[in-house]
Amino acid sequence: MVEGLVTKMSTEGAKESKGGVAYDYILKPADAAPRPSSPPKEKPLTVDEITKKLLKAEERRQSLEQQKLDFIAKEKIKAQELTKVKEVSQGGDKLAKDLEEKINQKLETYEENRRNQVQALRNRLRDHAKHIEEVCKASENTSKASEEKIIQKMENALKNREEYLKSIQLKLQEHERKIEEVRKNKMNLEETGTPCK
Repeated sequence: MVEGLVTKMSTEGAKESKGGVAYDYILKPADAAPRPSSPPKEKPLTVDEITKKLLKAEERRQSLEQQKLDFIAKEKIKAQELTKVKEVSQGGDKLAKDLEEKINQKLETYEENRRNQVQALRNRLRDHAKHIEEVCKASENTSKASEEKIIQKMENALKNREEYLKSIQLKLQEHERKIEEVRKNKMNLEETGTPCK
């Protein structure tokens, strides 16, 4: 035992070395201590204590038997599952065919849905292109109509302006004629010598 050993350092065995001083350790067994006597024996068992111990032993035995029975039941279940797996693997061809049919049906429905989606998208795009074309035609027609209206308005404005200028020219000519008349009358009056009123 390590606890029983006592280490003792001996200074007599000191040796000089290049890096310092080296010591030798000497291990020596510990002084033998007297061993304690064996523990005192228990008091004698009574009948009640013996029956209790027997009951506990019986319970332990029954629990061990129950554990064994549980283990055997689990093993039986495993064996039944294995036989089922073997039966399924033997009848696996039918299961594989059923599974393959289901997968094929799913793939067919997926492909059909995909085709329907693509067709619906194409129809929507075609309708959209038609709508765009109709809008373009309508905008061209409206732009032509609006262009014609603008031209008509400009022609009307030009006519109105010419008529307005003509009326102003006529007024100016009438005014000049009156001015000329007044000038002539004034000159006639000055020549005749009658005072102007």
